[in-house]
Amino acid sequence: MPPKGFFANERTFLSWMSMTLMLGAVSIGLLNFGGTFSHIVAIVFGVLTTALMFYSLIQFNKRGDQLQKKDKGLAYEDMVGSLVMVTVVFVAVAVNFGVHFIYNRN
Repeated sequence: MPPKGFFANERTFLSWMSMTLMLGAVSIGLLNFGGTFSHIVAIVFGVLTTALMFYSLIQFNKRGDQLQKKDKGLAYEDMVGSLVMVTVVFVAVAVNFGVHFIYNRN
């Protein structure tokens, strides 16, 4: 197997890690500069960030094992993970903004 498969797997893993680092930074920012509800949202973001980190690590190891065993019939793409990540982040941000608009309407 040429090394480009292993490097592509590592590049994908690092891309997921950069996304989780950004989410972690948002979580820490909400913890430091937000109110009571923002602290709850920050905790939810922190849990989501940790879950996404573990998910990306599991996917990285699974693909690495597939590449080492040279499995030809298995799919390497992840059709569900990216969609779930984007949906969860979008819903969390929408709920955060929605609740802030409701509380700060006065």
